[in-house]
Amino acid sequence: MARFADAEAVLREGVAIDEKYATWKRSQRQQILASTLARQARDDEALEHYRRGLEFARLDMDESDNGITIARYFLADHLVKMQRYEEVLALLPKSLAKDAFAGLIYFQRARSLAGLGRTADARKEATQALAASRSEEQRANLRKQLAGLV
Repeated sequence: MARFADAEAVLREGVAIDEKYATWKRSQRQQILASTLARQARDDEALEHYRRGLEFARLDMDESDNGITIARYFLADHLVKMQRYEEVLALLPKSLAKDAFAGLIYFQRARSLAGLGRTADARKEATQALAASRSEEQRANLRKQLAGLV
C-alpha cells in the first residue's frame, strides 16, 4: 500500500501542475490517479477523478476523439465496480458504440444490464461486444469476462 501512496503523491502533484499550467494529458493523469485511488479501495475519491478525467477529455478533445471514449470506458468500469449500473447506461448510450472502441462500450453495457437483472438485454449487448471487438485477443478477453452471457 505504501507504493500506491507514493504514486498518489506524485500524481496529485502532477494534477496540480496540470490545473495551473497545462491542458494536455490532464485527462490521462486524472484517470491514472483515479486508478491508484481505486486500488487503495478509495472508490468515492477515485470516482471523482474518473469524472474529472472525462470532463478534461471533453474540454481538450473533439467529441469524436477516441480519448473521450476511453475516459468514458474507465469511468464506466469504476461505476460497474460500485454497482451503479444505471449511471453506466446513461454514460454509455448505444449511439456511442460506433467507433473503434464499440466492443468495449457494449461490454460495459452488458455488465450493467446483467447487474440490473436484465439478462436477455445483457446477452444481446454481450453478443454485440464480441462482434465489434477489434481483435481476436480482445474477443477472447471479453468472452472470458462475459462468461454466462455468451
